[in-house]
Amino acid sequence: MTRAKIEPSLVLALFVAAVVVGPAALGGHLAGSPAAETYGHAWVQWWAGLGWPGWPTGTTLAAGSERWPVIDPLPTWVAAGLGCLLGTTAAWNLVLAAGVVVTSLGGARLCLHPAAGGRAA
Repeated sequence: MTRAKIEPSLVLALFVAAVVVGPAALGGHLAGSPAAETYGHAWVQWWAGLGWPGWPTGTTLAAGSERWPVIDPLPTWVAAGLGCLLGTTAAWNLVLAAGVVVTSLGGARLCLHPAAGGRAA
């Protein structure tokens, strides 16, 4: 993908991330739906931060947990590290915004792929 093709996609992705995450971030809240597992994921990221840069080996906060499997280990590890520096809420919102940007750019890249009817980069 050329620079001319990616720049409009990046601007749009940053705008969407700001609209989705911005209000919660500015209010000091976790972005996401209270009906979803937003708080559960944020808690796991906070907990993983206790062992960061390694991985926690257990917790007294979850019964019988010697090892804690997570469904999203890379974002959890990144958010845990950011959480050590910025706090859990800021880390959650930054990782969520980054996810919006990265997936938007990936989608734009796929749309331009010749197999999708796009032009070769």
